[in-house]
Amino acid sequence: RKTYVCSGFMEVKSPTLEFYDTFNGKNSILPQEKIYKLIDNQGRILALRADMTTPIARIAGTKLKEAVHPLRLCYNSNVYRANESLNGKNSEVTQSGIEVIGSDNITADAEVIITGIISLLNCGLKNFKIEIGHAKLFKALVDDLDINLEEKEKLRKSIDSKNFTALNEILYINKNKFNDNSFYILNELPKLFGGIEVIEKASSLTNNKSALGYLDNIREVYEIVKSIGLQDYLSVDLGMVYHIDYYTGIIIDVLYHS
Repeated sequence: RKTYVCSGFMEVKSPTLEFYDTFNGKNSILPQEKIYKLIDNQGRILALRADMTTPIARIAGTKLKEAVHPLRLCYNSNVYRANESLNGKNSEVTQSGIEVIGSDNITADAEVIITGIISLLNCGLKNFKIEIGHAKLFKALVDDLDINLEEKEKLRKSIDSKNFTALNEILYINKNKFNDNSFYILNELPKLFGGIEVIEKASSLTNNKSALGYLDNIREVYEIVKSIGLQDYLSVDLGMVYHIDYYTGIIIDVLYHS
């Protein structure tokens, strides 16, 4: 929290109880069965706060709508999710994070990553990597292919899980629907993780202009983080292919080794 505030982020808190509709939109990140629901005294459906990003989006779009943008917000709050019994997961967990809202500049992505690295270091963690990728890279590579949505989803899942057997099966079954360029890079995508050299290799495997632009975005973010000496905590993973539709740009994941 101290790192966030000292970096210029304003702390916000959302109510523990939200209207259920807040978490029930088309871009909801959670299935409704994982959300704790209850009825208030007026018969309205309420929900225990299931994540922080959605309520902050609501606050930004209402109470902070007229504020000067970009908004730089931070939060440290508990969220509540129903989990299957005996799976070892807690139903109440703490989420901590930052949001930069209202900027499409690549430096905002770099700022979020840098703040994340510094925050983890200030908490005493050392053995971690921030993996970076791009949400639109996979979409750019498959949009022009003659395969249906079901096949694209199977392809996405096999790449994201690095299931090489399933990936090879999908690619070879549909081999006549791919050109040589798209076939080869999709086959290589789950293997493309590591340092900045991964970007160069991927760029040599495709002539897709949109994909090359997204690779340049990742390279630019990497170079900004490198410029302040934090590149040892960065890793590139082009096989991160998330299913959540509202991700549109740079995506990150954190790997921690205890």
